[in-house]
Formats: sequence, C-alpha cells, structure tokens
Amino acid sequence: MEIADGYARATQSVGVAMTGTGPGATNTLTGIAGCYADNIPVLLLNGAAPLRHLGKEYQQEVSSSIFDGLVKWKGTLTRVDDIPGIMRRAFTALRSGSPGPVVLEMPGDVLSAEGADAALQYDPVGPGRKAAPDPQDIERAADFLVQATSHSQCRRWRPGGRCG
Repeated sequence: MEIADGYARATQSVGVAMTGTGPGATNTLTGIAGCYADNIPVLLLNGAAPLRHLGKEYQQEVSSSIFDGLVKWKGTLTRVDDIPGIMRRAFTALRSGSPGPVVLEMPGDVLSAEGADAALQYDPVGPGRKAAPDPQDIERAADFLVQATSHSQCRRWRPGGRCG
C-alpha cells in the first residue's frame, strides 16, 4: 500500500496496490486512511472469498465495510462481464473531484471464471475534471465588483445578473 501511495504522490498518477483477503486487507487500513486524509488517488485491489462465502467469515474473511468512511468509492466484482464497467466507475471516482482511494473487492471465483473476450473490452477513462464555475459568471461578478462603490449599492438582484 505504501509503495502505491508513494508512486501516486511522486507521479501525480493513480497508484495501484493488491492484497489478499482477511489479514491482507486489514494491513492496508493505515495506508488507505493516509491516502484518504491526503487526497491521494490509490486503487486497492482487494482479494476476497468466493461470492457464495462473502459475509460468512470464510477463511479469515474481513468484510470490505472496514473501508467505509476511508474511501471515495468501493465496489465488488460479482460477474466477469461487469469488470469493465466497475473499472470505469473506479477510475472515474479516482480521477474526478477531490482525489482519494478506491477499493475493489475481487472474489476468487469471479477472477477465475471464464468470460468472452468481447465482454472484457475496456475503454480507459480520460483525465478527470474538477468542478469550476462558468467563466462568464466570473466575468460578470468581476465587472459588478469593479463598478460597485459600496456594499449597500445593490439591494436587489434582477435576472441576468443586474443590480436594480
């Protein structure tokens, strides 16, 4: 986890880490918490018990809910055909808005299942976008501030951003 964190910090790219289920997942908590606190985009690929055993404490299984509150988004692979869509959601979360960690739970039976090559086609997500105001709104606000002589000059806003 720490190497993925360092990579993301040094390169301004997404860091990726992979772990097994149970103790492997719990060992990443401190690193995930650090990435969340510092807004570092790291994708944790978390191994998991087969789907039929999820939630039954099978082979030291630890619920992925341990990451709640420490990640931007968390997903579980439930079918081979869903992998491209879930990866898109993961990378959209990693690259949109404020950066932060994402966890994907990967049950062993889903990872070892057969799937059609066509079902696994993936179109990478482009660079994320940060929310920003409309440039025209900024221009109007700046014009208003330049023309204002006092804070009490405008008592009522009219449609179109005019004072009156």
